[in-house]
Amino acid sequence: MNRFFLFLALCSFALVLTFSSCSDDDGNAVQEFDAKDISKSREEKDNLFKNSDNSPLAIDRRSDFIGLQYYAISDEYFVFADFTPFETTDTIALPTSKAGDFRKMIRYGKLNFQIAESKSLVLIAYKELENKQDQLFVPFKDKTSGFTTYQAGRYLEISEPDEQQMCIIDFNRAYNPYCAYNAEYSCPLIPSENILPVFIKAGEKNPPSK
Repeated sequence: MNRFFLFLALCSFALVLTFSSCSDDDGNAVQEFDAKDISKSREEKDNLFKNSDNSPLAIDRRSDFIGLQYYAISDEYFVFADFTPFETTDTIALPTSKAGDFRKMIRYGKLNFQIAESKSLVLIAYKELENKQDQLFVPFKDKTSGFTTYQAGRYLEISEPDEQQMCIIDFNRAYNPYCAYNAEYSCPLIPSENILPVFIKAGEKNPPSK
């Protein structure tokens, strides 16, 4: 399996898509903020990094690994987004961290949202050509990138929109690509259209020092 797709699959298992749900008055499923689940996902990811054969860390680094660093969990960064699908879903080739390597993706739709008192923000959601699950790939950079978070940016996977074209973006689940830990991995770079003009003080911070 391509290392990037293995990486996404592992992160989906360990971190990203484990929302809890409740029901509204009409019996529809509603996802809700769940700090305990986020904490559990972070513990599982630390265990994967330290003990799994699929860890991105080199074997000689695993014994000294003491865990990834995160911002404090906050519901401020759990937001609802309006999703607008593109009328034409073009297939594009995103450059990656390895020269000459590209990742084909579908440019799927636009996410409009706000964080606290910020102005309306926009991120573009993509879909992997080989991804058969109901997931959208949302790479992004923000004003923390290169300071308290990984300079090349971070990733999110989110569930596809519901019938009302609503999505949940939980930045507490933002994570670093595996190339942040091991140059052997090839990871898509952040498109210029997904650079946010705000500080996203949520999710994974800079990788631990080597």
